[in-house]
Formats: sequence, C-alpha cells, structure tokens
Amino acid sequence: MCHQFSQVLLERKEADVIFLDCTKAFDRLPHDVIVASLRKHGVDEHLLALFSDYLKGRSQRVMVDGFFSEEIAVKSGVPQGSILGPTFFTVAVNGLSGAVQSRVLQYADDIVLYRNVSVEEDCHASQEDLNNLAKWCCEVGLEINLQKSQHLRISNKMRKTAIPFGSYSFNAVGHPDRSRSRVPRCDDLEPNGLGRSSGQGGSQMQRKTLLHQSLSPSSFRYGQAASIQELSSISNGLCFIIMAHHGERAKKEA
Repeated sequence: MCHQFSQVLLERKEADVIFLDCTKAFDRLPHDVIVASLRKHGVDEHLLALFSDYLKGRSQRVMVDGFFSEEIAVKSGVPQGSILGPTFFTVAVNGLSGAVQSRVLQYADDIVLYRNVSVEEDCHASQEDLNNLAKWCCEVGLEINLQKSQHLRISNKMRKTAIPFGSYSFNAVGHPDRSRSRVPRCDDLEPNGLGRSSGQGGSQMQRKTLLHQSLSPSSFRYGQAASIQELSSISNGLCFIIMAHHGERAKKEA
C-alpha cells in the first residue's frame, strides 16, 4: 500500500483513499450468510452440513453475583479464538470486491477503497462505490463505523481535484441524512510526510527528525550494523535531496 501511494506522488497524480472499519464484524456476520458463502465457493453438501452444525445451535448467558441469566440463541458471528473462525469470515466477505469498481485492499474487517482521481467523474465513481458498499453491508449484516473511518487525499499538487459534493458519505439504510453519514477527512498526505498542517513543508530539523524516526528503529530492530554517524550521513543526504526537489519545484511554479 505504501508503494502504491508513493507511486502516486512520484507520478504527480492524485488518489482518494477511504479507510473503513466494520463494527464488531466477527460477531455480527449472520450464520446463514456464512453458510451461503461457503456454498458459493464450492463446498459440498456433506461438509456444508458439518460446518452449519458447527456454527448453529450455540447459546450464551452471563453470570452476575452467582446468578445466571436466561440463555439466548447466538445467530451470528464466528467462534472467537477458533481455527475455522477467520477462514469463515474471509470466505463470507470475499464478495466485497465484486460490489465496487475501485481497488479494494482488505485485511480481516478493515477495508480500504483506493482510486486515482483526475476529474470530478472519478469522485462520483468513488461515491457510487461507497453507495454499493453500503448495500452490500446491509445484505451481509455488517455495519461500518464512520467514527473510525477516514478519507485521505494523496497528492502533491497545488490545485487538487475538488470533490463536487464536498466530502464522501456512506449512505447506509436508516441514515438518509448526509451530514450523519459523512466520512471524516484527515490531513492530505504530502511528499514530506508531515501533513498539510505543516505549512511550507516543515523545517530542516523536522525533516531530520522524521528521517531519523524512519531509519533508526528499523536499523536497530533488525540488527543491521549501522552507527549513529552512518544514520546521520544518510539522513543528511536525504534532506539535501528533498530540499533540492522543493527548490526545483519552486523554480518551475515561479
């Protein structure tokens, strides 16, 4: 993912990245959806019946001060800590990529939508993907936590492609109000890695600090033979390259 983002900056392009987080995804996925997904992936009926029995028929209760509550049936979720649980979840959400046109990067219940943008139509396409994703989530019983979701614009352009509707929104069923379904936007990712709040790209000391934080931990953590002087030499060289790059950009823009 970092390589893809760096390529966008090197090629002077723009990309919209939307990070989405599912709320208690491993607990909310209905058993019927899991079984149906296994059937779509070619699991035969005998093995499907075994997996169905493994998931269904479970119940839970709580105990407070030595008293038990009534048992209630567990109709959703995969068994936590089990070997089959993560596999069942992965199979069940495997159809997500078919619901959208943007590139999908997914790890467990974390979803990333990624698309290059150069014109307003690209932003409309990203919003359409979010709408389709909302429908897909309703079909499989998942819910997106907007408070943990973020929209990130990757760009090193002075004039960025504007989002026609101001911001992206996740219009799930039951949330017709756009203001309540808006995806929060974090600071733009700039080439210096310090965010747009750093003004004119940050001071030289800020760049050195950032480079030392990037280089030093990896060198010492993996046992590489690197002295402080070597790290300082590397960071000074990189700072020189960055400052020269910004100088060339300033001349071209002037």
